[in-house]
Amino acid sequence: MNRTQVDAASAANPKWSLYKGMALLCLLLGNVALLVGQARFEINMLTDLDAHPFSWTHSVIWLAGSVVFAILLWSFAKWIAVWLDETFPNPDRLFRQLCTLHGLDQHDRELLTQMASELSLKNPSMLFIDAANWSHDILGERYNAEEIELLRKRVFG
Repeated sequence: MNRTQVDAASAANPKWSLYKGMALLCLLLGNVALLVGQARFEINMLTDLDAHPFSWTHSVIWLAGSVVFAILLWSFAKWIAVWLDETFPNPDRLFRQLCTLHGLDQHDRELLTQMASELSLKNPSMLFIDAANWSHDILGERYNAEEIELLRKRVFG
């Protein structure tokens, strides 16, 4: 997935922004933990070299602790995202579920999204409720009438 696709996904789905933010936070915290370990090592080296020699064990423990903390933070962020998605009404989720229920493929979903945008519908799921929105007079010449009619028959039976 390239940068443009990720930005498009972020705009379409707010959870992407949460995931990107949490990933950056995990990276930041991991780097901070490594810097703290390095600073601690350097301070020990400057103060008393014989009393506190370098130990790979301590470094590995710090690294493992950072990784575990990052995984826990990521898991918490994922849980929050799922909880938010299940708790609050989500028009995009409803639209995806309706498309899946009616067996529509990606092309059909994109077509429905374009139609909803052209009709100035805030929620594309409204196309599944009101058959009047499917009229060729309302949609204009931009859409293939046969394709729209076949799609309408799949949605409304």
